[in-house]
Amino acid sequence: MKKILYTMLLFSMILCLAVCAAAEEDPVILRVGEHRYTLSAVETYLNQNALAIVSAYEASGLDRKDLTEQYFIDSAVDYFVSRSVIEDKAAEWGLDTLTDQELELLRASAREKYEELWQQAREQLEEAYPGQEFTDAEITRSFEALGYDADTLYDEQLFFVLRARVADHCFPPEDVTDEEIREYYTVNYVEPDRLRYEGNVPLYEEEILYGGGGSAYVPEGMFYVKYIVLPLPPEGELTEEAAKAETALKDAEDALQTAYDTLARVAILGNTDQTAERDAYNRALSARDAARDRRDSAVAAITESLGDTVSEIRAHLSSGDSFESQIRLYSTEEDGGRDSDPGYLFHPESAVWTDEMKAVISPLGAAGDVSEPLYTENGILLFCRLEDLGKNGQYPLTDSDRELIRRMIQITDRLAPMIPEWASEYEIEADTSALRIYYDFD
Repeated sequence: MKKILYTMLLFSMILCLAVCAAAEEDPVILRVGEHRYTLSAVETYLNQNALAIVSAYEASGLDRKDLTEQYFIDSAVDYFVSRSVIEDKAAEWGLDTLTDQELELLRASAREKYEELWQQAREQLEEAYPGQEFTDAEITRSFEALGYDADTLYDEQLFFVLRARVADHCFPPEDVTDEEIREYYTVNYVEPDRLRYEGNVPLYEEEILYGGGGSAYVPEGMFYVKYIVLPLPPEGELTEEAAKAETALKDAEDALQTAYDTLARVAILGNTDQTAERDAYNRALSARDAARDRRDSAVAAITESLGDTVSEIRAHLSSGDSFESQIRLYSTEEDGGRDSDPGYLFHPESAVWTDEMKAVISPLGAAGDVSEPLYTENGILLFCRLEDLGKNGQYPLTDSDRELIRRMIQITDRLAPMIPEWASEYEIEADTSALRIYYDFD
């Protein structure tokens, strides 16, 4: 659904842009010192920015009340003012010269970005309009209508390079401390995600673990597990009794539900004498408990029959063998047998794991702890707790994450506040009355 919303917005904007662009003049509407920007240039950025922000809000379910037309118009003007100032500062400080190799890397990056966006558009169109064919030429023309082409993307990449150089010149990266990085990460990434997912592990599982989303926050108490599947004993008394006991328990539970429903109906009708129905319910309850005890005894007999195998596994683990090596030796399933496989994420409040599994996994207190055997119809499961996911409710930062945040601190926290001061020295003229935004804010 989110992709379809994105695609419909994208192509409604494309249609407006494509129809209007050919018929109108392209006057300069923004002057920043010696820099001049045309209506089409500013309008293209305006709508690209609106598309990116609105689709991000749609995907995150955020309130869009602050995303007004004026907000996007002001953001577009601010972008070109900032771009003008950065380009001039880079030239003033001799930071605007790139080697042939650097220029080629930029061109390659722009081509790669264009191809990525182009392919995403095709995939989203095919999903949004199944059965309708779109030619490569149609998609290319649509991108051109929105201002998406390799040259535009190259210019944008070049601006990012100059901005990074100016940031390094004014605020050397080594001056950004690890403590500042951790604080920025916590405030801007972890805490917003915590507000959404703390206390709601099922939502975290739905949107992050299995929904393809991303989160810097990790519910505390979430850890990886792996398991061994030991085969059930061959057909005989043990397995036959377990099957009969399971059937008897199901029948007893059905009878108990029927007795409860009958007693509830009598109570609702207000009959004063409910003795017979209450006695029937109590008998059904006792029968259910007896059937449950029988099932538990049958299960215990099967798990006990595999006691020697379980003891062997525990002995191997005590001697230093990995749980993965025991999976490869004993398990009827190969899942988790690779050392590089982190395992399956578990939390005691999970909506994915069964109550029986949670009962044997939850008591595992530390990495390396192994559960009691758990009977299932497909085999006996032996779980091992592995590493926690994250620490102190945070997804761990990688080296590349730290460098990215370091760069963001330089640009957003340190360089950005300097732009208005530098821009105050410019003569700026802007007429935004002709700008059109193609998103319906109503």
